[in-house]
Amino acid sequence: MMAKMMRSSERLSVEGARARTSGADCAIVNASSSGLFLASTSPPPIGQSLTLELALDQGRLITVAGRVVWINDHIHPGAQHLPPGFGVCIQRVGLAEKLALIKFLRGQGVAAVGRSQEGDGHARGQ
Repeated sequence: MMAKMMRSSERLSVEGARARTSGADCAIVNASSSGLFLASTSPPPIGQSLTLELALDQGRLITVAGRVVWINDHIHPGAQHLPPGFGVCIQRVGLAEKLALIKFLRGQGVAAVGRSQEGDGHARGQ
């Protein structure tokens, strides 16, 4: 019997994982295989392309390229259940890195957040 594949839109709460880009270090709040939401009080602008180094469990590091697709600011939050931060849509990731990300997310699977576009790296309203 084949294992159930995780849908790319299934967002999972993440604990203990970090993302680093351009010297900034952010907690990964939730993630899917196609996007991330990162906590930050100084998010990059919507549309900015980023290279992220993700520090997952057990010291595993993977690199992904993405684009900022939405911002949750502290003044007018679009998602009140999330901290200030930004959503990143993953645009490029190597096969080994994608598999490592999926394996990590499966280990986080007890904390599913839902499938709406709010809260992860998927563009809202698009």
